Formats: sequence, structure tokens, C-alpha cells
Amino acid sequence: NYRSSTETGKMIADEVQWLTEHEPPPSTFEDTESELLEFLVSSSNQLGITARDQKLIQLEESGGKYRKVKIQITANGTEEQIYQWLVAIHQPKDFRAVTQIVLKPVAKDEGLVTCTLTAEQWLIEQGEEV
Repeated sequence: NYRSSTETGKMIADEVQWLTEHEPPPSTFEDTESELLEFLVSSSNQLGITARDQKLIQLEESGGKYRKVKIQITANGTEEQIYQWLVAIHQPKDFRAVTQIVLKPVAKDEGLVTCTLTAEQWLIEQGEEV
């Protein structure tokens, strides 16, 4: 078990090091929410798809160092465009993740799919640095 404890300690140290290197600068909830929404729309536009039906999801306060912003958004595009969009959004090193995806074919156009996704962005509230 001693070896296991050593390995666990190394793993935790590596995770703390990763957090130290990638932690986002302090921000406000509102600024982070606006930035995430703007990113979701602009990244879809860059791929030639149009995002719509944005829904800001209210979250319960969980306490702790990090807060998160959660947005649901829908777009139509080809499978390739949608997959590229998902890859652009899901960036753990930027504390951003796609946490839910629903894909449905577009009835009138066999080449398109409708993607409804939920994206989350973690932040450190200004003035809350530990």
C-alpha cells in the first residue's frame, strides 16, 4: 500500500501542477457568461453554421474556489461541421467543456443534423482568489 500512496501523491501533485499552469485569470460571472456565449456563436459562424436558441442555465451556488457558467445552444450543420464545433468548444485546458450533446437529423435535408449542446466554463470569481 505504501507504493500505492506514493503513486497517488504523485498523481495529485501532477493535477495541482496542471491547475497552477492552466487556471483562468479571475473574472466575473457575467463577463464569463458573455465571453462563453460570444465564443459559442463566433466559433459556429467560423465553421459556416448558425447558432440559435441560446439558453443561459442558472446554477446553484456550490461554494469553493470555482464557479461555472452553463449555456445550452442549438445549431444546424453537416456532421463534419458539428464535430469541428464540438472540438473547438471542448477545451479542458481553457476550463471549458461540452457536457451534453443531442444530435438529430434534419427531416428536410439528409445532409444536415441539428445539434443541441450544453457548454460549461469554469471561473474564479474576482476577489475570491485563494
